[in-house]
Amino acid sequence: MDNTSQPKGRNLQAWGLFLLFFGPLAIAVFLYYGTDWRPGGTGNHGELVQPPQPTPVVSLPGADGLPAGDGFLRDRWSLVFIARSPCEEDCREALYNGRQMRLALGRRMDRVHRVYLHTGVPPEPGFLAAEHPDLQVVRATGPEGEALLAAFPGQDEGYWLVDPLGNVMMRYPVDQAPKGMMEDIKKLLRLSRIG
Repeated sequence: MDNTSQPKGRNLQAWGLFLLFFGPLAIAVFLYYGTDWRPGGTGNHGELVQPPQPTPVVSLPGADGLPAGDGFLRDRWSLVFIARSPCEEDCREALYNGRQMRLALGRRMDRVHRVYLHTGVPPEPGFLAAEHPDLQVVRATGPEGEALLAAFPGQDEGYWLVDPLGNVMMRYPVDQAPKGMMEDIKKLLRLSRIG
């Protein structure tokens, strides 16, 4: 019997185990740092704002003409809808979807508030009182309004998600399905300890 074949077999087994555990790691490091390849899919439904845009602290008039407060985009997650045109059918449907999405958050709904920033004619007060009593309506005009709107890049109208520190993180088109927004927000609320 040849005893020299036994150490060779053990060496092959050791190398096999080494490659089994460290081979995938070596391939991953090479693909990440050695090539331009990146995984294509993402787990979110909205579009990430890269880098997140900080919102300025501004004092703007609310629906009743009184100031909305300096920090209305702070301390809670904010789902901001921006309208640069009168609120008609598409806008009303988007507001409805945002309301339903927030209600579907259940016990976490208090961590998210909805804000409607407009630059023109606000929605009818009767419509807001009946359909959206929790919606904070803010008129974004003048120099402070322009400075605030500059922090919301990428689309003229639609939804943006602002974190409790006032950073614009994600954007959603006007026709975004509420289920996708809800999944993104639930994930953020689960992972976030702030707001």
